[in-house]
Amino acid sequence: MALGLVMHGRWSLPFDKLAVDLAFESAWRRWLFTGQFPQVDTDLRKGTDPVWVITHTDEQKHVLRLYWGEPGRELAIHARPIVATSDVDADEIAELIDGDVPASGWHELATAFLERFERDRQ
Repeated sequence: MALGLVMHGRWSLPFDKLAVDLAFESAWRRWLFTGQFPQVDTDLRKGTDPVWVITHTDEQKHVLRLYWGEPGRELAIHARPIVATSDVDADEIAELIDGDVPASGWHELATAFLERFERDRQ
């Protein structure tokens, strides 16, 4: 999710839990690649709040490029020092994410998410 948001130029979101939860659930249900991430379906089905499913990849995880910071007033995406925040190679990052989803797939998920998120926050 972080990659798709960064592709939209969004390095952070206001921490509006309800809007994030609703937007993610809506986008996730329509996304073509959900089958590659059964754990997300399991977590959502067991009642994990979508905002925590999204931000699960924090600084402590062994991710090579993007991770989520500690939630505060906003949900912020951070880049490892190897990534220049002004020059993100989405294809390279997508190749490093399990699930074999192309960068365009992450962009589509974030597009659907942001459409709902922005609408709900108005």
